[in-house]
Amino acid sequence: MPLDLADRAVSRRQQYKTTWNWKRLRQFLWAEPGLALGRTGCDEVVHLGPLSLVALGDGDAALLRIIPRFPGQTDVELVEMPKPGGAGRANGAVDPLGDALREAGDGIEAAPLDDEFCGWYWAQMAPLAN
Repeated sequence: MPLDLADRAVSRRQQYKTTWNWKRLRQFLWAEPGLALGRTGCDEVVHLGPLSLVALGDGDAALLRIIPRFPGQTDVELVEMPKPGGAGRANGAVDPLGDALREAGDGIEAAPLDDEFCGWYWAQMAPLAN
């Protein structure tokens, strides 16, 4: 995690409203964290709890937060923080994350939960050891 992240200016904040279950949306976004940066890949991913991550690439950072509202409605918040002196994305009209969500459409909701997600999820549900 960049040491100056807390001091960086936010270049863009966007919220996406979906009609999908948070579990499937999380599986989709965690499989392609580079979408938060507007690219296909990223250099590093830092998980901040079960529903947030920071994608890092070329010095830029983007926070993705999944916000479950109720069954069948989940929001996604994107916060872009370019490296100091960087311009961020050159074309603000381009929205790779929004485009990916639109293109995936109901396929996100229809996708089965994979073994990786199920292993993570059920580990979260396990009782704490004394």
